Parts: sequence; structure tokens; C-alpha cells
Amino acid sequence: MYENALSGKLFFNDPKFTFIVKNEIPIVTFFKIDTLRLHSPVYEAVYVRDNKKYYINAPGQQNETIETTILIDKTEIPDFEQFFSPIPKFVSFYLTAGNDQQINSTPFAIVGNEKISTDIDIDLPMILRLDTLVMGDTIDFSFDEEGNIDQIKSVTIKLILDNEFPFSGKTQISFADTNNHGTIDDIILELFEDDGWVFESAITNPSGETTSSVQSQLTLTLTQEQIELLTTYHASKILVISSLNSYQNNTGQDVKIYGWYKLGIKLGIKVKYEGNTA
Repeated sequence: MYENALSGKLFFNDPKFTFIVKNEIPIVTFFKIDTLRLHSPVYEAVYVRDNKKYYINAPGQQNETIETTILIDKTEIPDFEQFFSPIPKFVSFYLTAGNDQQINSTPFAIVGNEKISTDIDIDLPMILRLDTLVMGDTIDFSFDEEGNIDQIKSVTIKLILDNEFPFSGKTQISFADTNNHGTIDDIILELFEDDGWVFESAITNPSGETTSSVQSQLTLTLTQEQIELLTTYHASKILVISSLNSYQNNTGQDVKIYGWYKLGIKLGIKVKYEGNTA
């Protein structure tokens, strides 16, 4: 549902997989996740599990179903991928089950039609990160293209977000340098001390569908200290990090998300130089 939302790479913060196991068999069993895969048309992340056992509770009386919830997250699989490009379309996994306890008796007779069923709840928090934002027709930029860093008088940044999603959100603007391979090396400066600048939600109808996008605009003028920091460390790339927040859930409003919703981003930088009549 995100495939037309943004260009660039999409990051997830702390993906979670919750297995809900419903057991009717009066035997304490376990299952192991042998392989967990995330698939997209051009990308596949594979996680091969170790031999850890996740135990499933057993019912104590006939016709009873006992539910066991098992959370798989970054604490279980520390190397969980946090970004996918494009979005994974589906998840696949293999489960093996067994019993490793001595069974002398059961609380009730097993008829043979008892079953174990498993549901999975996938939580991919909507943390969106653009780290290849194109300014004009180039990714890179530099304050010293004119060779007169010392003559910079002011730097003004203008950001316009055109939001079609039925969520408000926050945006952080950061400057970074690049390594010899052209990828981000170090973050030099973040413009917001808190979580970021809040932009508004799209306008929705009572059914939770977007009826009109909403533009949010921000204009910032960098301080001389910030300019000196960026020029000293040769800032060469801008990152715009946006997170969508479902604040509407706090009021009980349901919303709908469609594949054609977009978060349009326009970013401009205006640099003024001191005049030199020499």
C-alpha cells in the first residue's frame, strides 16, 4: 500500500511479528521458526532461526482453547532488516512443532479432532526516511561551489510537504557528509532538537478517506554557527526524515490508506553571499 508513497529508501523502526497460537490439545508443545523471509519483487531478506523453542500452553479441560502469544522482534532477531526498497509484499515462514516432555497422562482424553492454529500479526511502524533526496538534478550540493565560503551572508531553507495521508507527522532535516563511495558517512547537523517539525494531516471525510491534501510550509534561516559547522565539515547531502503518526486513533476515527496516496516533498536552499567589489 506504500509503493507510490515516496521515492528513496523506506525504513522501519523495530519491526515486530506476533504469533497467536490457539491450542486444543492437552499437551504442552513448542514450535520453532526455521526460516522467516520477507519478499518484494526485487528483494528478499532471509532469517534462519536458531534452535530456540517457543512453548505453547495446553488446555486443562475438554473443548477448551488456550491462546499463547509469542512476540518476535529485534530482541529475538537482532539483525532484523530495518529498511526495504521497495516495500515487502509478503512474509513467509516455516514452523516445526514438537514435544520434549514425558507424558504419563493427560487432563482429558484426546479424541483426535483437536487442533492447533496459528495467526500472525505483523507490525511495521511507519517511520519513513528519505536519504537520496534530489535537489534540482543532483543529489549532492556544496556551499563552496563558488569558492567563497568566507563570504556567505545567510542560508535559508524552505520545506513544503504536500500530505495526502490521513495522518499528521513529524519531519527532521539533517545535513551529512559522504564517504568515497558516495553514501552517507556522518550526520553533521540536525535542525530540530526535539523529534521534529510537525506537519498536518490530509482532510478526510467521515469514512476516513482523503478528500484533500494539505500543504505545510516551513522556512528556516541558519545561524552563523550552523553555517560554519556545515562548511567546516563539508556538508554534501541533505536528509529529510518524516514519520507519520496515527493521532486520529486517539479519537476513535478509522482511516483508509490507498496505494495512490503520496507525501510530496519540496526542498529549496537559498544562499546569499557578501558582495566583493575588489
